[in-house]
Amino acid sequence: MYLTSYDMVGIATVVFISGDLYNRVYMHEWKEIKTGFKNNLGNKGAITLFLQIDSTYITIMNCHLAAGENASGERMQDIQYIHNDGLN
Repeated sequence: MYLTSYDMVGIATVVFISGDLYNRVYMHEWKEIKTGFKNNLGNKGAITLFLQIDSTYITIMNCHLAAGENASGERMQDIQYIHNDGLN
């Protein structure tokens, strides 16, 4: 059963849930973290879903990071920024 979806340039997340759990979802909230040019463009970054089912909290994150062998430093910086901004 469809629950929710969110998209940003380059990434999309669609969440489906078992029918018996659907009525046990108390809240879901999306957060967008942009890491594109000066953290203002949405061409890179993450979308995060915070979800509560009964008393269990779940976080789902989908990231679109810089490509290429030489961009590992940029990817690590972006992951740190996403973690600090998105999960705190």
